[in-house]
Amino acid sequence: FVQRGDGELYLQCGAALAPGEIPPVHRATGPSAGWVERVDPITLETIERSPDLDSGGWLWCGATVVHANGDLYVVNGRYVHRLDPACRLVASRQLPVDGPYNGIAVLSDGNLLTRNLGFRPDDVGTFTLLDPDLDPVGDPFVLPECTMGRFSVDLTATGEEFVYSTTASTVRRLRYVDRHLELDPDWQRSYRIEPGHTDAWDTTIGDDNVWLMDSGRPAGWEGEAGSTQQRAFRFSLDDPDDFDVVEAIERAAGWIAAVSAANGWARPRGVLNLSFGTTTVDGNPPIAIEQALDALSPDILVVAAAGNVGNTEPKWPGASKRALGVAALAHDGVTPATWSTRGSWVDFSTIGEGLVSTHVPGEENPRFDPQPETFGTDPLALWSGTSFAAPLIAGWLARRMAEDPSVPAQDAVTWLRGRGRRTRDFGYAIRRDDM
Repeated sequence: FVQRGDGELYLQCGAALAPGEIPPVHRATGPSAGWVERVDPITLETIERSPDLDSGGWLWCGATVVHANGDLYVVNGRYVHRLDPACRLVASRQLPVDGPYNGIAVLSDGNLLTRNLGFRPDDVGTFTLLDPDLDPVGDPFVLPECTMGRFSVDLTATGEEFVYSTTASTVRRLRYVDRHLELDPDWQRSYRIEPGHTDAWDTTIGDDNVWLMDSGRPAGWEGEAGSTQQRAFRFSLDDPDDFDVVEAIERAAGWIAAVSAANGWARPRGVLNLSFGTTTVDGNPPIAIEQALDALSPDILVVAAAGNVGNTEPKWPGASKRALGVAALAHDGVTPATWSTRGSWVDFSTIGEGLVSTHVPGEENPRFDPQPETFGTDPLALWSGTSFAAPLIAGWLARRMAEDPSVPAQDAVTWLRGRGRRTRDFGYAIRRDDM
């Protein structure tokens, strides 16, 4: 997904893999085209769809960027395409290497940069510069090493522009000067390769550091696949002696906690409200959500809406052990709301009907309301839902923690439980009048 502007959400799509296929896949015949859809940001329904976009037969998860000129640029297999905001095709260009390309970025002068995916042993990193009309800007810059992970671009406060890209055992830096790339011979960071470890994945720039993980080469690709646990690395952009290595990543929390401890970063403290949720086919928590929650500081309380379905099916992240699930009480603030999702996994409940909150300006969609209303500037509306009950619980917990910063986060939870009444499947029911 990329967002072009408020309410303008675009999704890059591609042909499906057949059973047993491992990307990247080349198809001389058969479906290999991709496409882009503009989708409704709420319902995800398709609003507009591009024509099929050529890939040169290559199936790979490409990339999309939004340019300052308002158009979208899409790398799909071996091709790059330019689309206008209505998903109409403006221009296309075949890229020089016969293989899929892995990432695209807009540089500070408006030119575009893309690079091939180094998945074969004899692949080398071929960086191609294009202007907004997709005409080449000079010859491709060739880094004579295999480069697999996606690259990152960093524009410094002094106006210097760098491109960071991993090779089989190093992170390289390129300078972008006067519409061409050149290798920075004075900058390099190395991550050692031992049996079982392979090429690094994508680089990310943040806090004046470059971050990456290794062992990215999957089984089925040409060359040896990684056979050990992944490692994580942080390298300072300025000091070659300032780095961290986490030798075995089992969960995202392990990396974040280890790096935070190594740098002496203070543990953040507060309350995170999550007014969203999802069910799963097997009733188990989504791995991505669980890892994201595990990565948070223990001093951050997570409050999540339980859902508005009226059954006991777990809704994630509300049902997670790391979160406090919140159900809704009816307008009287005492009776459980019949429509509220509930269950033994719910921790708290409070009023969730007829609550005043903000709205967005504009006219309601008649597809959802046969009598649509028009909302002016800075509008308010009456709402019902556990998404509005949860912020009340979050606010009361945050107020307690702010009143006495020495109070541990879990003690604030215990304090709030003491203000409520234990109610079957609705956790501790909290009356707003008592707060």
